[in-house]
Parts: sequence; C-alpha cells; structure tokens
Amino acid sequence: MLGADFVPSAVLFSYDLEPGLYAVSIVQGEFQPETLVNTYNGFTSDNDFARFVVTSATAGTRARTLWVHDSLTGTAYGSFGGQSIYGYPDVARPTVSMLRPGLGRGTENFLPLRFLRQHGYEFDYMDLVALAAQSGQSLRSAYDLIVFVGQFEYMPTAALAAVEDFLGRGGNGFFASNEFAAYRVRLSPTSQMTTYKTFYETDDPLCGVPGSESEVAGIGMTTPGVLRETEVIGNTVWGGMNASPGAGADLPLYITPATSWLIEGTGLGNGDVLPGAFSDWAAGTPIEFVAGWPVVLPSEHTGIQPVTRVWGAFPSSDCKEWWNWNGETNPGLWPPYNGYATALYQQRASGAQVITLPSNHIANYHIGNPLYERLLLNIFQRLTLRST
Repeated sequence: MLGADFVPSAVLFSYDLEPGLYAVSIVQGEFQPETLVNTYNGFTSDNDFARFVVTSATAGTRARTLWVHDSLTGTAYGSFGGQSIYGYPDVARPTVSMLRPGLGRGTENFLPLRFLRQHGYEFDYMDLVALAAQSGQSLRSAYDLIVFVGQFEYMPTAALAAVEDFLGRGGNGFFASNEFAAYRVRLSPTSQMTTYKTFYETDDPLCGVPGSESEVAGIGMTTPGVLRETEVIGNTVWGGMNASPGAGADLPLYITPATSWLIEGTGLGNGDVLPGAFSDWAAGTPIEFVAGWPVVLPSEHTGIQPVTRVWGAFPSSDCKEWWNWNGETNPGLWPPYNGYATALYQQRASGAQVITLPSNHIANYHIGNPLYERLLLNIFQRLTLRST
C-alpha cells in the first residue's frame, strides 16, 4: 500500500500492561520475503518488530521521572510501501504514516533505562506524540525530571514548547541526543507526520503565514518566530554535525566547582577526557575560550540561557552557520565554521537543572563501563532531588 493512508490491521490494547517500554514482534516466517525488510530509501527498515511505551493512567502516581520515547525518528526513516521522508526524489514524500511497519529506528536506547531501574530509579513513560499534547504546567505537576535519551531528530514544536515550559516551572531535564529537534514536524489526527525539512521555505504552505509559525514543518533554527532547540537544551546538531566521523571522540573535560559533582567517583578530573565518548554525529553550540576555559556565546542566533556552563567540548570543523544558510536546501553547502560538540549544565533561575550531552552514545553505548555508569548515576542522583 502506498502513501500515508495506512489503517491498522491489528490493534493491541494496553489496559492490562504495566507502564513501561515494550517490544512487539511478528514471527519472521509469517512475512513474505519482500515485506520483511525494506531499503527503498537507502536505510534498512526491519518490519518484524516495534517498540512502544505504555503511559500511566494517572501521570506522576508511579514515578516523578518521565522517560520520553522517540516515536518519530523511525517514522521518518521507515520506507514500507515504497514511500518515505527520505529517498528523494524517487520515494520521498513530505507526509508519511505512523501506522506503517518498520519504525524501530532510534528506539534502541533502553540500556540506560534498564541500568537505572536496576539501581532503584523508577520512571513513567510517554512518547513524542503524547508529549505534544501536554502542557508544561501539567508535566510539571506530575514530574520533577524529564529524560530524553536517543536521536529525537524529528520534533513537534508543541512538544518542545511543553518541555521549555516545564523547565521554566522548575522541572529538571536530562538530554542525551546527537540530533535533538533538528527538524520540526506536524502531526495529524489520522496518525500521519509531515515535514518538509530543508525545503520548507518553498514547499510548506504554512511557511510565512502569520500565526502559523509553530506549525511550520522545517528547520526550527532558521524559522522566524519558532522556539529553537538551543533555547531549551543549549545544543543543536548544526553546532556539532559530524564531529568525529568513524572514530571514537575523547571528550575533553572542563570542570569547575559548580560541575565537580558530575565526575565524583569516576577518577577523572579537570583536564582529563571521557574516553571514546561518541563517534560520528554530535550536537554543540558556539563557544569561545577565555583564559583556557570554554564559555558559551549567547547571541541572537541561539537564544541560549546565559547560565549555561560548558563542562565538555570536542572540536569540530564540520559545524554549519545555520544563521547564514540563505535558503540553501543542502546543509552540506551551508557556510562551515570551526565549532565544538559540547556537554552543558544549566542552573536556571526557576530552580531547574539541565544536563545536555552532545550525543546519546555517552548515556547509551557505554553501559558496562564503570566510569560512564558512575557519571550517569551522579547525574540522576542530582536531578531526581526535587527542585525548590
């Protein structure tokens, strides 16, 4: 079946399931070979399984920490039915269905969840579609900490705004993502997702329509009047890009008294590195060095919180001047600059504490390494203390 008009062929009712992260699968032998795996768009879509979360019926009664599930990156990369956000020009379409198979990309970040639960941390769960329907006030009344571990490349502006309001009300945040909110999306009541990505200026009918800024499905960092990811977490993929292609990056640490709690018990100190912290894509923000210390550059291009501290910075020559993109639809041709993939700490006036990592690899792919496990436990011990 082509297009975005898929309908459910089977429904799983979750009323009797405990809140949590689940996987559902179909026996591979039940598939026709041509529908088991798709590569129409150049990315592999495995159609025999999917991950999903079950949310508590009453928010906040199970746990005061919310684990957010990335249910939209896979929607973009999937290609079942021969159409996808990717694969331009052969199969690409701006609107795709969230009811197709093969939407598992970006949902494999469960190792830190399992690790933290083994250490006594409890969570409630919500996916991006549900998050986009929440208000910051309702989130804050139920939760003290919101957690994003994963790619989260595609984000409804409404979800981002709810998170920012949550932080503005004193809720804490932990963000471990390499491409957080790189592209904005629109969601429809019929389970479809739309994004025009870099072509939004020419193709999105809502672009330039007064009052529709929050619904424009393009690049949040270049769309006037739209909340930018840097205003929320400090980082953007354009500020880090492919910082360490194909090789592990040793992330240099710049530790001050305000951030020394991060590395307690790790054996690390200021001037050391997090070994092999990430590879390939990362997120960052413009910084400068003053007397050998990295300092964020608050500017009209980022709207970054002035209370943001840099405690890790890896040089990247692949960063892009998104503010000078001048309508060029190919990010590879945007003006480059020598930037940094950055690890950040915010202590906001609201009382919120926010930790932002340059890549989900730091939180996800190093479980089993005592150094990284200690770092993760330090972060969660700090952020789960109720803010005042």
